Amino acid sequence: MHLAELGRHDSGWTRPLSLCCRTLWSNGTRESSLCDTRKERAVPQVPVPGGYLRSPKLGSVEGTPGNNLSSATHWRPSFGMRAVSSCDVNSWLILKIIYMIRHRKMQHSSVIATGVVTSTLICVSIISAFPWIRNNHHNTFERYHRFIGWLGVAMTWVFVILGNINDAKYKWQSSGRVLLSGQEVWFALGITILVVIPWVTLREVPVQVEFPSPRVAILRFDRGMQQGLTGRISRTAVKEFHAFGIISEGVNAPYHYMVCGVQGDFTRTLVSNPPKTVWTRQLKFAGVGHASAMFKRGIRVCTGTGIGASLSTCIQNPNWFLIWIGSDQDKTFGPIISGLIHKYIEPERMILWDTKKHGGRPNTTKLLQETYKAFKAEVVFITSNRLGNDDMMQACYTAGIPAFGTLWDF
Repeated sequence: MHLAELGRHDSGWTRPLSLCCRTLWSNGTRESSLCDTRKERAVPQVPVPGGYLRSPKLGSVEGTPGNNLSSATHWRPSFGMRAVSSCDVNSWLILKIIYMIRHRKMQHSSVIATGVVTSTLICVSIISAFPWIRNNHHNTFERYHRFIGWLGVAMTWVFVILGNINDAKYKWQSSGRVLLSGQEVWFALGITILVVIPWVTLREVPVQVEFPSPRVAILRFDRGMQQGLTGRISRTAVKEFHAFGIISEGVNAPYHYMVCGVQGDFTRTLVSNPPKTVWTRQLKFAGVGHASAMFKRGIRVCTGTGIGASLSTCIQNPNWFLIWIGSDQDKTFGPIISGLIHKYIEPERMILWDTKKHGGRPNTTKLLQETYKAFKAEVVFITSNRLGNDDMMQACYTAGIPAFGTLWDF
């Protein structure tokens, strides 16, 4: 049965199924729900090349009146595009299985069985990506989400092929024309291509690891990169990839760097057992900073190891101002990062706030307001932890400054 035919049957099932999945995807708090009467309006999620950004004042960026957001800092996004898409697609698949079971006299039992297995695998893959599983059992999430997901793609092919070559009269059609005439085959092919593309660029590359302090590891790789990219690395070819922002002087530079905070199991092993090589995909993905190309002048704010995702923007674009808040940055992050900053960013284009020297964090509201006006910026980009991100986003909203921060749905 084609998707167009499916849409005419029992379409009422899709909305409760997808809403159920999307509600579970949130953090389980009332703040994360789809409908919260305490809020006037949800903070819009803004599509950019690297995914989604969260903006409390989207209107002024687009030249339209700003949104009235009385409690933006307490709002949490329940889901992003990937979450919505996966839940909705699986809802349609479940609906199709239900339809096939209800009309099982017209379907071969093997088609129904493979459909049930496919849907179950996709459900497991989706559940493994719920935030509380990702946060508390990240390695388990990555293994289940990846390998069960791959198995789900393989079973999707079996389901699609069996469904297309079995007609309503219980007869098997061996003609290739019959198989290729179904749109599901082409959807499955598109899914497979998108899954495979990043992996065909997987390479084992040499890396040099330096430890300027017990809290930070600096990884150096060959070749330069454009600003705003994110790299994923692993000690193995298929398991436990970890994403870090890329620092580079430009595409013609001899090296690029990653700043890794020594916190989890993976980064601790960088210190205890430094690798000579790591696995990475040569196809890099656009991060939050990649959207900086949409603006003429801006401010890049970061805290701690967030410098890894922020520095390239200010190095490669002289119209961006760097604000870096951290503890004893020169000693903690070492001469490589300090050297790049002082070599490419003029003193009048940066503020390096040492919390150890100044006895704490700055008044971010005042700092952002003054810098925004003095630098004549159009926008502020923020990379920090969840609390810091929310605090600075609220400060920008209060001051009427267009700002974008990382979407914390992971």
